[in-house]
Amino acid sequence: MHRRTPRPESHSAAGPSIHRSFVVRLYGDSDQADDRICGLAEHMVSGLASEFQSVDELVRFMRRVVATRG
Repeated sequence: MHRRTPRPESHSAAGPSIHRSFVVRLYGDSDQADDRICGLAEHMVSGLASEFQSVDELVRFMRRVVATRG
């Protein structure tokens, strides 16, 4: 069963902005047991994409895009 978590008050009533939306594809060699996560993240609006090999790399990419694109 999938439960929705409450949205932080900083989000508008209409929901999160499309300008902060990403598609994240996980590659088959990701291994949750080893905390290894590999894939490709793409920003929905700009089309900017980056491969990542850790959660830290994924988050850095997302922060960089949001900071520069709004």
